[in-house]
Amino acid sequence: MHFPKKIILDTNVFLLYLIGRIAPHKIKTHKRTSIYSVEDYNFLISTMNNIGSDAELIICPNITTEVDNLLNNTFKGYDKEKYVYLSKEIYKKSVEVYIKTIEAIDQNTYYNLGITDSVILLMAKNCDLLISGDSELCDYARSMDISLLDFKGIINQHSYPKTST
Repeated sequence: MHFPKKIILDTNVFLLYLIGRIAPHKIKTHKRTSIYSVEDYNFLISTMNNIGSDAELIICPNITTEVDNLLNNTFKGYDKEKYVYLSKEIYKKSVEVYIKTIEAIDQNTYYNLGITDSVILLMAKNCDLLISGDSELCDYARSMDISLLDFKGIINQHSYPKTST
């Protein structure tokens, strides 16, 4: 029997994923994705495609709330319509996991990482891959033997040419 791969995108990588699909020119101007480029977004898409079309995106209320708080007022007009439509489609196709806040704050990670990243690490224990652009979250994931793609680490070593816009 074949089981789909379960992947988690941390908040910043999820933001890159959505902004890139809606308005790639905004990647460099959004405060949480300004370190990334369109090429980085393309690399993310390529990576996700290589994982397979049957991969399940694992989400939680903490991630989706952070993403929505950061993006809901980013877009206007047609881009806003695209955001609402795309986010609904992604969330409908995703698997939502709920971890109680009390479980997250009982973790040693809470002190340094906060609630959302502590929840991400708890979820990642039962997933096939965590894709994160947060160096500290990646360090904790490594120490917990969580399967990880350190997105920022990879793009910093990647040799493709970066554009300035």
